[in-house]
This record gives sequence, C-alpha cells and structure tokens, in this order.
Amino acid sequence: HGPAGTGKTYAVEAALEDQAARGGPAVTTLAFTARPTMRLVADHLLAELTGTEAPKSRNRFHITNRLLDLLAHPRRLVVVDEAQRLNSDCIELLRHLHDEPKTNFALLYVGGDGCWEVLSREPMLRSRVFRRLPFRPLSAEEVPALMRDYHPIYADA
Repeated sequence: HGPAGTGKTYAVEAALEDQAARGGPAVTTLAFTARPTMRLVADHLLAELTGTEAPKSRNRFHITNRLLDLLAHPRRLVVVDEAQRLNSDCIELLRHLHDEPKTNFALLYVGGDGCWEVLSREPMLRSRVFRRLPFRPLSAEEVPALMRDYHPIYADA
C-alpha cells in the first residue's frame, strides 16, 4: 500500500510475470471502481474464474457456493488491486472464501492511500495479514542508483 505513482501495481505485475515464467500458481486479478458492493465483487470474481458473467437471476449465496467450488482447484493467487475501495462487506466475503477449508488460494491486496486503514479495521482480516509492504516515493538521491541497476544504458547516470 502507499501513495499513487509509487509502483505498487507495476511491482505486482512484474512479480506475477516472473512467477508465471517459473510455473507459479494461476492468478486472478480484480480491480474495482469506487465503492463496490459484495455482489459486484462476487460477480467479478466469478466472471474472472469462468470467463462468463454471473447469472443475474441467482442470489449471492448461490454465487458464493459456486465460488467456493471454483476456488478449490487449482492452487491460485487472487490479486485485489485498489483494495482501499472495498468496504467491510466486500472484505468479509473475500475472507469467508479464503477461510473455507476446501479453497486453495492466497489473497494479495494492493492499494493506495487508506488501504491499510480499510483492511486493518477488520480484526478478523488484520490477524491474517502475513506481510504488509508500504510503498513510498523515492528520494531524489535514490533515483540515480536505482536507474543504474535498472538497465545498462543508465550505467553512467
């Protein structure tokens, strides 16, 4: 988590590319506009896992049961970008899916300012956070050294 423009999404995408090249787990990435509902989170997750839209005639409990089945196999990582936009109901849905013994996935929350505050408000989730990694802007002194390591054409920067 951290301010906009500090490379959070880029860092996650680069790490996921590296993991994919090494035969890492399946990855499902979700991102939401401001203030998604629990149903919207469930619908988007179902659509990402199946490639089809969730049936509008089904209630969220039916969709949740379907998600539990889909998240059982294969092992996967669910990335939630812009996680600061989730409300407590959305966080609780994802926690419920994750805590179900038959599911086999890890959750990665990526978010801007306010992300940790949103997630840490939920004691049931806060106690399950394995690692929190705050991002911050680089100082002017850090940029040249980073660029030299980034690519050989910047070796003399």
